[in-house]
Amino acid sequence: MLLRISNLSTTDFFTLTSLGIPMRVVGRGARLLRGPDGKDLSHLTSSVTLGGGEAMDVILDTTGVVPGTYFLYTTNLNF
Repeated sequence: MLLRISNLSTTDFFTLTSLGIPMRVVGRGARLLRGPDGKDLSHLTSSVTLGGGEAMDVILDTTGVVPGTYFLYTTNLNF
């Protein structure tokens, strides 16, 4: 599942975690993560942090996860 995550705040930072599902970051700012020579710079992570106005593209690998509702979590619950 491909997600484009955007932080619409101009000043706040948010960290987003997927519970039990690995994320592969494949893009930032609507651009693929590629080096000058075309090398793939994507990486696996369990959380991403976005600053004001940033966007990130991630692929959630749901292989082996029971189909249903998937949760994304942030500690900034009041936003």
